[in-house]
Amino acid sequence: MQDLTNQTAVVTGASQGIGKAIAFGLANLGMNVVLIARSEDLLSAVAEQINQTTHGTAIALAADVGCFEQTKAAFKIIEERFISIDVVFANAGTNKPQGSLKSLQPKDIFHALESNVLGIIHTFKCALELIDASKGASLISIGSGIGHLGASNNSVYAATKGASWAFTKSLGLELADTSICVNELIPGPVKTQMNPTAEGPTWKSPEEVVPLALELAKFRGRKAPTAQSFSLMRR
Repeated sequence: MQDLTNQTAVVTGASQGIGKAIAFGLANLGMNVVLIARSEDLLSAVAEQINQTTHGTAIALAADVGCFEQTKAAFKIIEERFISIDVVFANAGTNKPQGSLKSLQPKDIFHALESNVLGIIHTFKCALELIDASKGASLISIGSGIGHLGASNNSVYAATKGASWAFTKSLGLELADTSICVNELIPGPVKTQMNPTAEGPTWKSPEEVVPLALELAKFRGRKAPTAQSFSLMRR
């Protein structure tokens, strides 16, 4: 378990919801937090809030992590500003499209694959270029129980989250002999802008995800947990 003060974290999909909550949590530990999302205006507002109200600092970088060139350009700026990275949350994604497979449009299916699968792969690939192997790091993907269990009328989302878990697990095994830990966080049902009508006892706020996220952020070293999935799902 590591003291994260003055270390550098990257959070994708940080303009709202779970990503925003995690970014605030990391900044409250005194970290330098890099916010990445497609919306420059929303990101800038979050960065300003973090800089005004927490012990850490934040910068906003607008990029679509589903596009490798945009992801690479964002991490080039991170390298120039901070040199190395200590924590990465690959959170950017979409819960669309939903419905029966025959009703879905190919362009929506492809967008889900770009956001939920390629976004994580691009993020971790670029991050590994900036990690100091002697210090280690923690890489965390945001997963879904649907990616492990499946769900009717949600086959594409389930497929993308299943793929992201397989990638996370495999990368964790690939790096098992290093000090870099790779794990998945399953937040369970969370009421965010993507689920605006969500109600009921199974749904939680984004802030309820933060304590587990911060614990995972501290994992690194050859004896720390890696290639595992940690769940906050309520049964």
